[in-house]
Amino acid sequence: MLLVDKNFLKPTKDARIIAILENLNSNPDISQAELGERVLVSGARVNSYLKELEQKKLIKIEPLNGKSFKYVLTPKGQEVRRKLLGQYMAEIVQIYSSLKENIKGKLNHIYEQGYRRLVFFGASSTCEVVLSSIFDLDIKVVAIVDNDKDKHGNLIFGYVIMPPEILNTLKIDAILITSFAKYEEIRQDLNKILKRDIPIFNL
Repeated sequence: MLLVDKNFLKPTKDARIIAILENLNSNPDISQAELGERVLVSGARVNSYLKELEQKKLIKIEPLNGKSFKYVLTPKGQEVRRKLLGQYMAEIVQIYSSLKENIKGKLNHIYEQGYRRLVFFGASSTCEVVLSSIFDLDIKVVAIVDNDKDKHGNLIFGYVIMPPEILNTLKIDAILITSFAKYEEIRQDLNKILKRDIPIFNL
């Protein structure tokens, strides 16, 4: 289970507990050090969490030898794991749906300005979300381009990822930068590559 530790998305105690229970469920023999790395806390903090889970009868700690232990989820622990996991996944879906709605609003703004034939610049996970948001809009994705040569020729949602140099050969209305993190970098690259004025939008 992947935890995200970013400025606007900090793991809560419940998030770390479900992460611990998930990891113990799949690997009861995991070391505290490795468990700490996976749930983004120190070894001492992991030890504190494990003692709390044992006190609540969510896990049983069984010695394997003098230095290592096995952490087994109790029936109650399994029940709590399933419940917390369901809540966690529901929140992830809500965040994803909110992101799609936000992106769809920006796509609709581009559409209302009369831009129909677009190139998406940035073959990232964000691009995949954008592609999943355009189905009921009359927008044609002419091409998807990316600076990363290792991505060229690969497919994303059935589109072949192309090098940016192809932009000057395409009949398009606008370019949409489908990357949040690399917007400025891509914008600077476009200023160097484009040989004609093409409207550029960002998310």
